Parts: sequence; C-alpha cells; structure tokens
Amino acid sequence: MSSDPSDLPVVQSTGTIGGSMDGVRVPANQFELVKGIVVSQVNKYSNITKTVRPWREFIVIARPPTSADIIIKKIQTNVTYYQSNYLMLVSGFMMLSLLTTPSCIVLFGLLGAGWAYLLKLNEDPNYMLVVAGVPLGKNQRMIAASLLTGILILIFAGSLILSVLGMSAVGVACHAVLNDPPTSQIENVEEDDPINQI
Repeated sequence: MSSDPSDLPVVQSTGTIGGSMDGVRVPANQFELVKGIVVSQVNKYSNITKTVRPWREFIVIARPPTSADIIIKKIQTNVTYYQSNYLMLVSGFMMLSLLTTPSCIVLFGLLGAGWAYLLKLNEDPNYMLVVAGVPLGKNQRMIAASLLTGILILIFAGSLILSVLGMSAVGVACHAVLNDPPTSQIENVEEDDPINQI
C-alpha cells in the first residue's frame, strides 16, 4: 500500500452542493421566502395571544366614574392591562369588515393574484421589467409592488379601515372607563406588558 497522496482517488465536485451549513434551510423559491417571513412574524408576536386576560373578567361592567382624574387613570390602566384583548377584538372586527365588503374581496383577490404572478416572475433570474426605459431589478420590483399595494388599499379600502379604527378606539375607551380590572393584577401590568417584551 502506497502512502503517496498522488495515488489516492480524486473526487470531483459536481457543483450541486453550496451555501453555508448553519442549519438554516435556504428558500427554494419566492413562496417559501414569503412563508418564512410570515411564520417568523407570527412567532414573534405570538406572545401577545398568551397574555389575553380572561374574557369573563373582560366583560364585567362597573359604574361609570364621576371624576376626570379617575376616568384618565382607568383608561391608562385598562388599555395596558387588556391590550391583548383589545388587539384581538379590533383585528377580528377589521377582518370581518374587510371580508364582508364585496369591493375589498375583489381588491384582495386581485392583489393576491398579482403578488403570486410577481413572485413567480421573480424566480427567473433573467427576468427584467423595463418601465419608461428604466430596467427594474428584483428589489425595485418588490418595492414598487409594495407601494402600489399600499396605494390601492388606501384608495379602495382606506375609508373602511379608518372608520373601523375610529369606532374601535371609541369602543376601547368606553370599555376602559366602564371596566374595573382586578386590583391584585394591576401592579403586575408593566411586567406582563407584551409590547415591552417585543
């Protein structure tokens, strides 16, 4: 048996394996990339759902206070204490409003189809979109599509979104004034505050 290194067989690389070996799977296409972003955001904000206060406690209504100082203090305390409950209710109300409005359903269907088409086009590294003689790269196309999406949502659903947010703000303020959270829990509100944990 020879110990000469030149006698050892040579293994050639096919070039199919690449990337760093850090245990993170590289997205194969744009859909996987978007899915990864959505999952990471859901995981990031999932602690908010863990801090939802008991609904039985949430729906208890007390007598309205008579002093302006007490009203302000109750609003500050309850908005902090019940913020996860408020967030869930406002989000649900917003989704219900958007999904029961025919123009919003059509808008989101068209936007979804447009984004699916754009993500499919972006998988081709040779694809180049030219607008007014200016070639747009992948990042520029994504930024332009995001801006266009935001503008279309503001034009066609902006009034609905603002009205839902306005009514929700009034509802939150009314509930905060009329609800008394358990006094034993008020001292721990700041430590449990999910916004401070993000």
